[in-house]
Amino acid sequence: MKHSARTVGRFSWRLATAGAALALLAACSTTGQSFDSAGLSKIVPGTTTLTQAEGLLGAAPTDIYRQLDGSLTARWAQKSSVLTDAIYLRKELWLRFDSYGRFERVVNSVNVMSEPGKPPTAPNTVPGQSGQAASPAPNPLADTSARSIDNTVVSYPLSAE
Repeated sequence: MKHSARTVGRFSWRLATAGAALALLAACSTTGQSFDSAGLSKIVPGTTTLTQAEGLLGAAPTDIYRQLDGSLTARWAQKSSVLTDAIYLRKELWLRFDSYGRFERVVNSVNVMSEPGKPPTAPNTVPGQSGQAASPAPNPLADTSARSIDNTVVSYPLSAE
């Protein structure tokens, strides 16, 4: 069977392309698990549990560090390298959960642009009076404007005579 120069040229081009692709794939590495950092904006302090955080971030944490008091710190991490030690992408998120399993705060984040959600705030209005802000209740122990200050001093003898 006779091969033309054009056929041999196409074959060697395809072989070179396949070899280059294989070399690039061999140089790629990924550790950790991909997670959706945009889900952090839906994680609310004092409300969201670890299980709910896993669902919102779309992955289980890479590591969980449990404390003696029942609290824990969960770490989500992903690191990808295109060429060994040349081009890499790193994304990390450390979340702290209290002893009741509720999210407290972000401990650390790397290349995560979103912020945690805010807990819902109760409207600060007096019942029956819409639109008017409620004033704080007076503290009868701290309010001295309506009464005089009693400066009575009591002393006790130190020796029994």
